[in-house]
Amino acid sequence: MWDSGGDVVGQLVDVLVDHAGKTIAGVIDVGGFLGVGTRRIAVAWSLLHVVRVNDETHIVMDVTYDTAASAPEYRGPDNTIFVIDRAPR
Repeated sequence: MWDSGGDVVGQLVDVLVDHAGKTIAGVIDVGGFLGVGTRRIAVAWSLLHVVRVNDETHIVMDVTYDTAASAPEYRGPDNTIFVIDRAPR
């Protein structure tokens, strides 16, 4: 997964849907090295876009790596935090 500046952010590890089955967010592992020290954040689905680059498919989010890395950790269905729900102005 890439950020709006073209930097690698992390990996999409889960997709959250509401009770009606509508996709509402992607859960992304950010930070760390080789899986150590990563944290999961939730980003509103409207900020994630699938793009083609050199015959490869990538997911790009409308926020920077720094914004994602500084966001609170996603806690899960019982205590969910949506970290990023709109693009910065």
